[in-house]
Amino acid sequence: MRPGPIPIAFFAATLSASLSALAQNSAPHPHVAVSTDAAQWDRLPASGELASLYPQAALDQQAGARTAMTCRVQADGSLTSCALLEEIPRRFGFGRATIQAAPFFRMRSRSPDGTPTEGQNVRISLEWSAR
Repeated sequence: MRPGPIPIAFFAATLSASLSALAQNSAPHPHVAVSTDAAQWDRLPASGELASLYPQAALDQQAGARTAMTCRVQADGSLTSCALLEEIPRRFGFGRATIQAAPFFRMRSRSPDGTPTEGQNVRISLEWSAR
C-alpha cells in the first residue's frame, strides 16, 4: 500500500520547529570578561549575572564593547557611587549595563595587610563580546 500525501500543516510545523532549533543553536551567546585593580574580592559576578545585563540590540548585532567604572567600597564590601570611566563604542547601552553590574561585586572588608577597604576606590573593567 502506498502512503498518502503528507499534510502541508505537518510539513510546515516540522520545518518551523527545525528552523527554530537551528536559530537557537546558532544564536550568539554573551560573554563578559572582568578585570580589576583590586585583588581582594568576597564575590565576583557569575557569568550568567553579567550575561543577563548584555544589551539585546548589541547581542542581535553580535556587537561588543569595552567599559570601565570606578566605585567606592562601603563597610560591608558593597560598591557605591559608581561612575562610568570608559565605554567603547558609545552605543548599545553597555555603559548602563556596566553600572548595573556593581551590585554583583563585593570586596573583602580588609586588604591582605589588614587595612580596611572601606572608602577605597576600585576600578573595574569589563570586556563584552557576543560569541
